Amino acid sequence: MRFQVENLRESTTRIEALSRKYNATITSSRNYNSEESIEAAYTIKVVPEKLFELVKAIEGESVYLDDKTITAEDVTRQYVDVEARLNAKRTAQQRYLELMKKATKVEDVLAIERELQKVQEELESVQAQLKALQQQTSYSTINLTMYQLVPASYADRTSFSSRVASALSGGWQLSKDLVVGLLYLWPVLILVSLIILTIRLRKRRRARSMA
Repeated sequence: MRFQVENLRESTTRIEALSRKYNATITSSRNYNSEESIEAAYTIKVVPEKLFELVKAIEGESVYLDDKTITAEDVTRQYVDVEARLNAKRTAQQRYLELMKKATKVEDVLAIERELQKVQEELESVQAQLKALQQQTSYSTINLTMYQLVPASYADRTSFSSRVASALSGGWQLSKDLVVGLLYLWPVLILVSLIILTIRLRKRRRARSMA
């Protein structure tokens, strides 16, 4: 999922709280900035039974949904293949152990030990693959990206009503700033008014004297 939020910091706090509520685990997180937005990306693991409930709760943070994709992968064939390889490696390991008991020559013992070491390494690798598959089938993964637009890009992505509200708020703030600015300039305004009044009085006097 990728969506826009109003306040990234507040949404981040709530997402972390939701993860705890649904016994989910945040396995990775990343924050970064761009010219248009500040973003946070999460990878969240949750049991499949709670996936859709958690997704719905997370989506409640969205003010603009960019993307939401749900996919399922059938790993049955892969699981069976890895399990078969694991059994084959265990069988080979047992066979070399039996050969080791029967070996009488030093060179035979050393050769069997080398093969046994190779089988042991391959066995550990296959066990790691099987464990990864078991985790994959035990948990669903949510890849989440949230972002907050910086002011320069609000007009491009926010709704019309939000833009109107923002414009009204900005206009009101500008009006207040102008009033405050005028109050700072009151001595200058009084001085200018006095100069204008003096000039007008002189013009009137000249007009009277000429009449």
